[in-house]
Amino acid sequence: MGLKPSETVQRFLISSTSHFVAEYEAEGILITHAFPGSRSNAGFLRLREGPLSRSAYMLNFVVPEVPRIAGTVLPDYEGTAERICSLLSLLYGKRFDSHGCVQAHGNFWLPQLEQFGSVCNPALPQNDHQPRSDIAVPLDFRHVARIAPMLMDGAENENLRTALGAAAKFYHQALQNVEQDPEVGYLHLITAGEILANVHHPQSEDLLDDHIRAILDQVREVIPEGERAARTLASQLRQIKRRFRSTIEDLIDDQFFWASRSAPQARRLNPESLPARVSAAYDIRSRYVHTGLSFGHWVAPRGDRPDEVQLGQPSVKDRELSKLLAAAPTYIGLERVIRYCLVRFAELHELFLREQDAEATGE
Repeated sequence: MGLKPSETVQRFLISSTSHFVAEYEAEGILITHAFPGSRSNAGFLRLREGPLSRSAYMLNFVVPEVPRIAGTVLPDYEGTAERICSLLSLLYGKRFDSHGCVQAHGNFWLPQLEQFGSVCNPALPQNDHQPRSDIAVPLDFRHVARIAPMLMDGAENENLRTALGAAAKFYHQALQNVEQDPEVGYLHLITAGEILANVHHPQSEDLLDDHIRAILDQVREVIPEGERAARTLASQLRQIKRRFRSTIEDLIDDQFFWASRSAPQARRLNPESLPARVSAAYDIRSRYVHTGLSFGHWVAPRGDRPDEVQLGQPSVKDRELSKLLAAAPTYIGLERVIRYCLVRFAELHELFLREQDAEATGE
């Protein structure tokens, strides 16, 4: 019996600041536990919820064999591991990290272990050891079956699969960055929402306000080839922010609001103010791009308080930015909005299976 690693099996060490049970195994893929050694208690302490929490898992998948011909460059599957981590983060609403390859192309590799010495805020919903409150997925790897459509090759709904994968990547990076750089985390969430908006709502004049539509009607009536000119203008004037807001309004339902863990009511997002708040979040990104004014301190999570909105008016020299920050969700609120919309979109287009559908497949 040979002991050399298989040429067609890739193994990656991944981890989460939360903790999961069971394992997931399907054709060509296995996600299972990587247990801490017995010589030190540190690894077992990390399994508990707290600032040091970090549980390790092994991601294994089969790839096509590559003929060993001189000059052949072997494919790198680091991106595949990152993509799967981003989908796991979206499904469970928890932080996952890939630490690199352990086995690839018949060789062993050394993973990166620096993050195992880092600390996290256990009060953040992405780090605690409880299922999320709104779209609640048990912290059990058997539920990975729900993302099976995103793990399979196929051209069906390829544009939607690509868009969801890209949005999940930015959502994943938001979870990874927020504790060190909340500004970057917030911007990543908005980018994820913008990618979603581009595929959830096809571009149309319905996303232009009444004043702009009235001008386009005049263009059609007055100038030669007015219809063509109006279409050209509409494509330039179409408001990305309106599409962003409209997408979120369409995908958020009552369950989102009653499942909030924030208390009292004044600290929660509510149906009446949500459209204006997500518009303000988008405006913060736009203002940051044009002015470079920092805002991360104001949207950052604060201790163990799950506030979804600002309480009061931030004291910022830029008066417009101060108004936007007062109106926009905090990171906690925006993260919940974006994850909810992405998962709802994925289920709507059968890119994620609903719990009952995943059970029916026998995965």
